[in-house]
Amino acid sequence: MLGYVTVARCERAELYFDWSCHGLFRVNDALAEPYKPVPNVSVANDPRRYHAGDTLDTALPFDSRTGYRWGSVQDAKTVGLWVGVLLCVAAPIAAWSL
Repeated sequence: MLGYVTVARCERAELYFDWSCHGLFRVNDALAEPYKPVPNVSVANDPRRYHAGDTLDTALPFDSRTGYRWGSVQDAKTVGLWVGVLLCVAAPIAAWSL
């Protein structure tokens, strides 16, 4: 189901910058997808902190309480993260081989 989570609260995980946000999930088009709102859905793949009332575009699998951010901006952030990780791994190797 595609929809959005209205953030109710965010909690910090073990790492300082790793947040987990929870809230009420609603579908984007209630006429096309007549599903009831799902309470207490956590957003799994976005570690940022949001304020209560913010809305996050989310894909929610059926019978699940864990949603995932979606969209081209989220995809670009994910690609950027992995390119950065690869560069951090490759830089010491390249410097060592010189």
